[in-house]
Parts: sequence; C-alpha cells; structure tokens
Amino acid sequence: MSENERQMAGTSVSAVGSDDKRKLNAELPAAKSSDTELSRKIWELQSEVAVLKAQLATSSLADEIAGTPGTVDSGQTLLPVIQAGPSQVRDPDHVHTHIADAQQHDPKEQLSARAAQGYYRQHRRFRFFVEIPQLFPLIMETANEHFKPRSIALRKAKLTTADAVSADGNYLEALLPQDKDTVCLLLAYLNDSEIVHRVVHSTFYHPWSVEEFVARLRGSQNDSTTALVLAMITISVTLGSADPSSPGPEVQSLYKRMLPSWISACEKWLRLQNSKHRDLEYSQVSCLVYLAKRMNGIRKKRFWNETGALVQGAVMDLMHLDPPSTDGPYRQEMKRRLWSTIRELDLQNSFDFGLPTILHSLESDVATPKNDEDRQCGQDSASIRTETTPHYQYTRASYQNLAARSWRLRLDISRALCGSGGGKALSNEDVLRYTEELSQAIDALPTQTVQSEDGNAADRSSIGVSMLAKAHLICQLKDCVLALHRHRIQRGSASFSSLSESICYNLSKDILSINKGASEAGLRSFHLLREDILTASLTITRITLQQPPAQPFPSALLAGGGGAMTVDTSSSLALLEQCLPVIEELYLRCFNGEPWCPLTMIGAIMLLKIHAGTETRQTARAATAQRFLDVYYKHLLEHEMTFPSEGDLVTPSAGLVDLDSCNFDMDWNWFMGFEQGGAAFSGV
Repeated sequence: MSENERQMAGTSVSAVGSDDKRKLNAELPAAKSSDTELSRKIWELQSEVAVLKAQLATSSLADEIAGTPGTVDSGQTLLPVIQAGPSQVRDPDHVHTHIADAQQHDPKEQLSARAAQGYYRQHRRFRFFVEIPQLFPLIMETANEHFKPRSIALRKAKLTTADAVSADGNYLEALLPQDKDTVCLLLAYLNDSEIVHRVVHSTFYHPWSVEEFVARLRGSQNDSTTALVLAMITISVTLGSADPSSPGPEVQSLYKRMLPSWISACEKWLRLQNSKHRDLEYSQVSCLVYLAKRMNGIRKKRFWNETGALVQGAVMDLMHLDPPSTDGPYRQEMKRRLWSTIRELDLQNSFDFGLPTILHSLESDVATPKNDEDRQCGQDSASIRTETTPHYQYTRASYQNLAARSWRLRLDISRALCGSGGGKALSNEDVLRYTEELSQAIDALPTQTVQSEDGNAADRSSIGVSMLAKAHLICQLKDCVLALHRHRIQRGSASFSSLSESICYNLSKDILSINKGASEAGLRSFHLLREDILTASLTITRITLQQPPAQPFPSALLAGGGGAMTVDTSSSLALLEQCLPVIEELYLRCFNGEPWCPLTMIGAIMLLKIHAGTETRQTARAATAQRFLDVYYKHLLEHEMTFPSEGDLVTPSAGLVDLDSCNFDMDWNWFMGFEQGGAAFSGV
C-alpha cells in the first residue's frame, strides 16, 4: 500500500477514536493487495457509521426518543432525524427545523431499507411522517409549548382482562342488557351496520321478525346465539342510532363501559369452541368481534394478523370453496356472504399495512353473493331463486355483489404492491394499465337506483343503503389508485411523475368530498369502517407543500407533460376543515378513541395555512393546541363519565382562549408510543 493510501485511511477513521484507529491500522496490512481499494472503502464506511452513531447519541432529540427502549425493528428510522448542520434552517423567533434537502428523506429509500425490520408492524399512515417532514416538528413544537406544561399524555386506554366482568355459569347471558335496551341496540345494528359487510341474516335475528326474540333467548342456554347478539350490540353501541326509540346518550355511555367485557366474553366463547364442529355462528362472531375492535381502535397493530387468522379459519372450514348443494339455500348464501366479508377485510389490511395476504396464493371458486334482500331467502327456504334483483338496483347485498366485480383486479394490485411485504415499485406501463382498469371499474358502478321492499318508490332508508354501498365501493377503488401512485409523487426523486401528482391530488379531493357527503347524510358506519379522510388529507398536504410558497390561498400550477393542473389551496383547506369534525367525532365516539388522528389532521391544516401565508408558525401552534385541547377535554370528560374515578373530574377553562392560564397534573410521556411502525400513530 502506498503512503498516500495509508494517509487517506488514517484520515477517514480519525473521528472513531484512538483504540478503533489502532485496530484498523493493525488489520490494514493483512488485506491482500488486490482487495486493498475495496477494503479501504469498507473501512471508511464503517468509520462514518461510527461517527454518525456517536453524533446521534449526543443529540437532544435522540435522547428523548431513546426514552423508549429501542430494538432492531423499532421503526425509529422512519422519524426525521433533526440535527444541526448546513441543511437546517432556524428561525430566530423560535426553534424550527426545516429539512432543506428532500433527498435525505426519500420515503421510498427509507421504507425499502426497513422493509425486513418492520415487516409485521408498518402502516401506510405512519409513512407520512417521512413524506411530510414538516409535520412531526410542528406537532412536537406544539406539544412542548402547550401540552407538556400541562402534562397531557396522548395515550389511549388499554383493553386488558381486568376490564372484563367475570361471571360464572351463564356468563354470556349475564352480560346481556335489559330486554328493551338489547332490542334497541340490535335494531341499531341490523338497520345501520348490516349493509356493507354482511355477517348475519337480518330477518332471522330481527326482533320485529321474531316475536320476543331477546326474552326467549334468556334461559335458553344457547351460548352461540347469545355470543352473536353480544357481538352485534358491541358494534351498535359505538355506532349509535338516529332512531328515537334507541337508548339515550346516558344509556349508551353506560353500555359503552361494558364494551371491553362484551369483547372479552365473545373471545372467550370463541376459544372454547371445538375446531372440528364449528358452525356458521363461529365465523359470524369472529367477524363481528374484529369489526368491533376496528371501529373502536382496539389492538390496531394486530389487525393484519387478525384478518389473516379469519382467512385461515375460513379455509379450515372450507368456506373458500363454493358450498355444496347439501347445505341448503340459506347456508349456501350465508357462507358466500361470510367468505366475501372475510376476504374484503383482509385485503383492506393488506393495502393499509403494505403486507401480503394468504389470498394472494389461494384458489377459490366461491360464487358471487346474490343481490337479494334477506326476506327473499329465509332459513327454511327449500330452493334458490332463479330470478335475482338486477345489479343496477341497490339492495342490502349490493356492496358484496358489486365488489366481487373488481375483486380480481384489486387482488392483483395488492399482490404486485405488497406481495414481497416490503413494497414494490411497478413499471410505468403497469401503473397506467391498473389505473385505467380501476377507472373503468368506477365508471361501471350503477347509478343510485333503489326501490323499497314492496317495489314502490324508494324510502329514505333505501336511499341510505345505496349511498353507503356506492360510497364504500368508490373509495375502495380510488384508494387502490392512490396506492399505485404514492411512490411517484415525491418531487426530486427519480420516480416522480407529474401525472401521478395530478391524479393523487384530484382523487384525494374526491375522497374528501364523498366523506363529507356521507357525514351530512348521517352514514356514520362509513367512517368507522374506513380511514380514507386522514390518508386523503395528508396526500393533499404532501402535494401542496411541495409547491413553491405563494400569496395567501395560492393557486399553484403543477406543470405536467400534457398541460398544467391547478392546486387550489383555498378549496383544499375548506375540504379539510369540513372533514375535521368527522375525525373529531370518531375520537369522541369510539371507546378507545385515537388522539393522534385529530391532532395530525389539525397539524396538516395548519401546515397548509403556514404555506399559504395566512398563519405564522407561532399562531399555528397556538391554534393547533386550542382546537385539539377542545376535543381532548371533551373526550376526557366522556371517558370519566364512562369510567368514573375517585377523584374530581378535570374541567377545562371556558373557551380555552388563554392556554397558559390552565394547569393540569397528568402523566406526560410524549415519545412513549413511537415504537416500531408508529405504534402510537397507528392506534396500538
């Protein structure tokens, strides 16, 4: 080795330390002459890694994040690492870090690097912390300035076995509410929830169809039906009902307190069942328990695992094969509906988590569920109707019937994007081909033609059925388009496409408009089943922030190969602000409400206002804190009413105008939840 090479090697490791330097210099002559250059480069890289580790260990932000014990798959590489350096821009009025070099935080590169580490715990919403590097610093600054002095911990209640009510003997029957309240809760589920994901035969369990259904259930020792009723009312407690005969807010709060006990009791019943002799009610209770957890944000980190277990259980029961004729018309149709529900739930998690599913390699020949009302196929039906309701007429089974038309396409896209478990960049030809096919599937959806059960003009409930089914179908397909183009909208990256940017921007605005319309129509189950609002809002925020800053409420032009697309920040902000109450309502309504969702949504809105020039960073932080604390205290009071404690309730100040006038002594642990895959953000 020449003297120059020795000097270069010595210079590269000078920052490592004397001991490491002596060790490297001692090992350097042992390398073969043909490998000298390669060895030198490897040692230089090792030296640089050691220096970076030393710098990270001494940074204040790293010390705070390290409050949670890190593991090899902790997922902290997703968080923007804020260090002093030439790429850092500091405002003299306040400490604010802006990532000047977007290439340093290329989301595609970081996600690929951590694919093997975070294989089982990643969620696509958490990736926005990397794709929008301004978001986390704004939230952190707001927390340090307004939340930390009040010691407010943004953590959720944990569902534990201690929450469950222990009862001997008929423990399921002992958990049933009073007959009147059980009937009202059942009606709320069957009339509002049993539209998209078909799990039960509504007429068979409808209290108005079966006289004294609940009263006859008590004392019957029919644990399977009792577990099914408990699973249904667990969902309806969260959903609520616009029916005047439904329980009032006080009664609903009382039964919301029972939700952990109901879920635990149903799970206990499922564990006690013999795998060799499982009936339809086992699969029905399994699906309903998962839906109850999803609606209430319970164990969100396990959603992908749970729907995978649902698929495996269904395969064990041969539900992936078309039912034999010996099952009878009722059982055949119910098995098809259940299989359709299970596979849709698992495919949704495949897109949400970017992970593969057993459905990618599973052959199934199950026929499409019929587009018929439940009354047209009773439990005692001796034959199958040859004439079915036309596909263009919406019924309570329309979602499953129409979703089956695009199933193969969505499954192929999921396999292409998530089949390796780490995300895959498709070719331009594949992206455009899949986008065109998805657009055709959206256009092929029938218009909202509905009729009442007697064939006369549609009533309000029938119109609600058609609106819910079509909104769910459209958002489901548009969500696939966003997944296809997400890796192509990072400006400055090699994969950037102005066409993808335009598609994602316009589709996100469409999704927000659909959600706004569903909220105005009172379709609450739509927002509890899907999480499109936050994904679409953050996509719009990401695209807008990549445009050059302009005057208040700018209309920036995204230059594309075929023309230009206008980014109307004013209309985008209006949509986000109109959808924000929906996110806040979910936080208040759910038993295990997710505080990160409204906080992140508010942060995204304030980032757009800062970008538009209508808010300074300081006023944006104050506005973020005031809006979030308003809903936070409402949730706190709701939680205290549901779970009363021995101490006095915490009462917020009127209006929360002067945020510095309040003092609260509560546990503070901001970084506690930032473990692998953004556990806190994903609602674990």
